[in-house]
Amino acid sequence: MSVIQKLLIQGIRSVDPGNQVVIEFYSPLTIIVGQNGCGKTTIIESLKYITTGELPPNSKGGAFIHDPKLLGENEVKAQVKLKFRDTQQMTMKCVRSMLATQKKSTVTLRTLDGTLSIDGTSTKEGSSHSLKSSELDTLMPQYLGVSKAVLENVIFCHQEESNWPLSEPSNLKKRFDEIFAASGYTKALDKFKAYRKDQSVDIRLLRGELKHLEEKKLKAERVQFMRLQTTVEGLKMNLEQKIASYKEMEASTNVLTVSDEELERMNADVSRQIDSQESDLESKRAERDSLQKLIDELQDAINNTLADIGRLRAAQDSLETKVTGRADTVKDLCAVFEVSIDVSQDKEQQAHDCAHALETLLSGIETERAAMRQRFEETEQKLQADINATQSEIFGFANAAKVSEQQTAANLEQIHSLEQKRLSIHIDSAKQKMLEEEMAAETKQLELAQAKSSSDTYNESAKQKRMELSGVIDEIERLNTEISRNNRQADVRAKLALERKSLKDKNEQRKVLLNTEGLDSYARNGQAFACERERTSAISAAIEAKKLAIADCNSRSKSSYDSLTSCKLRLKLARQSYEDQAKDIAQKTDRIRAVCDPAQFDEIYADTQSEMHELMEEAGQWKSVSSMYKAYIKKIESDHSCPVCQRSWSNQDDESRIVNKLKIDYTSAPTELIKTESDIRDCQRRLDELANLKASVQDVRHWNDRGKSELDSQIKELAAKEEQVRTEADDAECEGVALAVDLENITGHLEVSQKLAQLEEAVSASQALIEQLEHELQATGSTKTIDELQAEVTKCQSQESAIRRELDRLSQEHVLQQKEVGFRQDSIRNLQNKLDQFKQQQSEHESISQRIAELESANVANTSSAKELRLKAEQLAPQLEQNQRRLAEFRNKVRSDESEVDQRARKIMQSRDRLKLISDEIEQVQASLRCEPENDEYPDRLAMANAKRESLQEEVSASSQKLAAVDKALQESDRLAVKLSAKQRELSDNIRLRANIAEQERIKAELKTAQESQAKLESQLSQIYDDNADDAASASDDDLTSERAGLQGEVKQLEDQARRLSRELSTEYKDVDKLYVRQLVQCRTEELANSDTEKFTKALDAAIMRYHSLKMQDINKIIRELWLNTYQGNDIDTIEIRSEIEGARSTRSHNYRVVMIKGGNAIDMRGRCSAGQKVLACLIIRMALAETFSVNCGILALDEPTTNLDQENIDSLAHSLARIIKSRQGQRNFQLIVITHDETFMQLLGRSEYADNYWRVLKDDNQCSVFVRRPIAGHDA
Repeated sequence: MSVIQKLLIQGIRSVDPGNQVVIEFYSPLTIIVGQNGCGKTTIIESLKYITTGELPPNSKGGAFIHDPKLLGENEVKAQVKLKFRDTQQMTMKCVRSMLATQKKSTVTLRTLDGTLSIDGTSTKEGSSHSLKSSELDTLMPQYLGVSKAVLENVIFCHQEESNWPLSEPSNLKKRFDEIFAASGYTKALDKFKAYRKDQSVDIRLLRGELKHLEEKKLKAERVQFMRLQTTVEGLKMNLEQKIASYKEMEASTNVLTVSDEELERMNADVSRQIDSQESDLESKRAERDSLQKLIDELQDAINNTLADIGRLRAAQDSLETKVTGRADTVKDLCAVFEVSIDVSQDKEQQAHDCAHALETLLSGIETERAAMRQRFEETEQKLQADINATQSEIFGFANAAKVSEQQTAANLEQIHSLEQKRLSIHIDSAKQKMLEEEMAAETKQLELAQAKSSSDTYNESAKQKRMELSGVIDEIERLNTEISRNNRQADVRAKLALERKSLKDKNEQRKVLLNTEGLDSYARNGQAFACERERTSAISAAIEAKKLAIADCNSRSKSSYDSLTSCKLRLKLARQSYEDQAKDIAQKTDRIRAVCDPAQFDEIYADTQSEMHELMEEAGQWKSVSSMYKAYIKKIESDHSCPVCQRSWSNQDDESRIVNKLKIDYTSAPTELIKTESDIRDCQRRLDELANLKASVQDVRHWNDRGKSELDSQIKELAAKEEQVRTEADDAECEGVALAVDLENITGHLEVSQKLAQLEEAVSASQALIEQLEHELQATGSTKTIDELQAEVTKCQSQESAIRRELDRLSQEHVLQQKEVGFRQDSIRNLQNKLDQFKQQQSEHESISQRIAELESANVANTSSAKELRLKAEQLAPQLEQNQRRLAEFRNKVRSDESEVDQRARKIMQSRDRLKLISDEIEQVQASLRCEPENDEYPDRLAMANAKRESLQEEVSASSQKLAAVDKALQESDRLAVKLSAKQRELSDNIRLRANIAEQERIKAELKTAQESQAKLESQLSQIYDDNADDAASASDDDLTSERAGLQGEVKQLEDQARRLSRELSTEYKDVDKLYVRQLVQCRTEELANSDTEKFTKALDAAIMRYHSLKMQDINKIIRELWLNTYQGNDIDTIEIRSEIEGARSTRSHNYRVVMIKGGNAIDMRGRCSAGQKVLACLIIRMALAETFSVNCGILALDEPTTNLDQENIDSLAHSLARIIKSRQGQRNFQLIVITHDETFMQLLGRSEYADNYWRVLKDDNQCSVFVRRPIAGHDA
């Protein structure tokens, strides 16, 4: 159950915004006492706001927050903080904050984000979350374990709304519906009904779609029937075409009598020969093309070499011309620049010497130019220095004169400004004298006020009053302590008896627990334990040992089960592998047996290879027969002799017979060749089939020899290992179970030992408490009665109030006197400021006059100095012009000399560059004629090119000879390829002929299957038509028969329509059967779900009615009990809440009313009861609702429960509350919070043993609410 611990309030109602007040709530009873208007209800309002977020009634416009006008501020911040434990006993803190802002005429309220934090524990870290107000409104009721409606209307009900059980019917119904959460259940039922309604619509749509799919399915079956009929006709026509084709092929083909396998083999041999021949032809063609390409490349190389030879010869001629031209150029340059060289050297060296001489001339000119430029710069710098010095002097004199003139002008402006300021200053001596007299009078009044408000007098009076107040407070505390001691003295003996009985019960429980079997088995060496904590430690150690043993067993068991799982998996994989391999071997064996006997496979394969070889030889013979016989016939007809033995025939008939015989053989040769080629293809097919089966035969043999036995042995080993691991796992599991049983027993002993330890500590505490109570009974108490002591307390409290009022009066008088002193001091300070201003003005007037005189004297000196400086600057101007003229003439002369030197150097550089260009061209030509280092055996590139041309011509001649030989071999291969193609054509014709026969058989089988499907579909359609005929009364058997006959007669005309419908079948009616089945399943599923929803809705409605009925019975039972124990009148036997159902089943709702029962008659209580009865009835109803709906929240706050009650009912209410507390004191989180102004009621509650202190709500000096905790033994009047 949840429980509230502390509440912090700041800035709410009359609570000071600058001070936080805290109240702590006790269990099971918290009493809060205070006068009217002191702020008691603020506690209930704050609890309601922090838990639900709801503001109190009539608190709009910021009335819930401290008024900003009272503080003289524009904004006031308010905060409520609650510390509580949730239903999981986690300590939590919730903070809500608000801000009130004072506008011109209104106050606006703004809710700030709140905070929800969870304190950390030893096993879990704390956390804090910033949440919006709406989120806190949702979370707080969840953590408190009660709905928001119960918190608002029952637990923290406001005083103004506490009589809601007897309010108007609509309000009563609204609140009870919120408490019962009727709207939630109603919405759930409405959602189920809406869902069923939508589902019914979906079902109707699904049924319509199902009917549409059923029609499409029927139409698709009819289209399928027409398509099958068309297919049958097509197959018949195809069969006839194949038969005619076979007859035509048989007439034009030399049919071979060999088997299909032999024919395939022969065809394969011929194909291989043709492939080999083609490969040979390709290689020879490639060789021919390669040779031709090589010859072309060699010819291109020869042509390129001839071009290189021509280019090299032209370069050689150009080199000779360039060398001659360079020699002429060198001769001309030597003459122009007067350079001497050695003419006896070669032309190359002469050119080099000439270039070096030109470089020497350029170096001399550059040296001369540098020396001349240095001289020019020195002279120019000297002339420029003279000019700069003269200009500096002139500028200095001019600037100094300008500064003097500027300073004079500035001084004149400043004099004018000072004159204006001096004229504006007015000195009034009479006014100054009057201020001095006022200053003296105020000083005298200040001295009188200070003497009157002496702090010593006030402090002495206040100190005396505080001492009197302290003495009165000490006396009140002493009297309260004495009252508390006397109150406790009456209960000491009762407590002592109860404690002795509790000690006896605990000893009996301890004795029973000590007799637990096996509890003493944990003692070491048979020695008894000194205390129960030692026994608990020993048992805990035994538990830890058992846990370690169990963990070891679990580890071994887990390891065994992991091994077992691995073995099972390996065994499963091995068995699966055995089954897969056995299945694969069986399939391979079936494929082999379909071709031949597996035992005779090698022999059959060798025979097929031999047959293929023979057919290939036969085909070769038939290919050569044609040309050979033709040659023989020509030979006989021309020479009339045998082409073999060269003998002539004795007569003409023999010659004719042999010629006719050869012609017959020559004519039949192509047919025989085709037949042989067909046999070759058939034999090749059989040979390929056997070759494909060769790997399968090896696999079957390996399986029969070793594979099967190895897998069998592996499976047996894995099965044995699995059984072994299973046994180990079972043993470990059994051992773990035994250890777990032992651990459970030891854990039970630990619980017993812990209870014994708790009882041992409780016995010690009880014994100590008994000794303490006995000691208190031995001491004597006070001689005064509680009433006498209470009277003295009341008298002392009156004295305390009088002294506090006297202190307030002294304080106010002292404040007024201090204010008068401050007023006099402010007046004197203002007069002194005015006198200081007069003195400051007089001093400022004198300083301005002095400053004006100084500025006028400075202007006279500045004017004289400016005239002298300008005269000096004018005298230096002619000298400056003369120096500038000399500098210009010097610069013109320098430019002329530099131009002459530059022209001579430029002419030499041009000549040098021209000579260098000619030498570079000669060098390039020579480099192009030189051979590379690796070809140094040739004198130059021209000789190397001629040698390369001769070598290439020799290679072309050799390649041409090879090409002629390859062309001859290629012609011979082409003749052989023609012969092989003829043989292959004959074999192919035979293979196609036999394939035609097989195709005829396949078409016949397909025709038979299609006819059977057609008959079956026709039967289904007939059944469908018969069913439809049963439903339609207007149809008759004769009409159906006539229609069917008409359809059969129109089959030929509807073939085109059948093909169109076949296309529809593959598009519009695609997968119509699957769609129909899927729609049927979905429709049936929706119908079943709709039925289940209807059943659930009815069950939920019945459960809601049952829940409401049971809750109302519990509430009325509690109300009856509380009324009988509380109400002291005899005019009302009891009260009840009546719940009546209105409306139909779909719109059913509950109406509520409170009735009072007298003599078995029930009468509405609203409007027929007194104010006291109304208050008591509402209070009892709230208590009953709290006990019924607050299972997880044992909190109930009662605000002014004694309103309008007489003393007898007040006493009865106090006793009833005490009985409720006593009956629920076993619930550790039960909390009853009572707020009252009735001191007597507080005393009645305080006399019980459930509260020692109470909270008093007071107003401080600033009229702000404060909370003070005080003992119940003494309280304020």
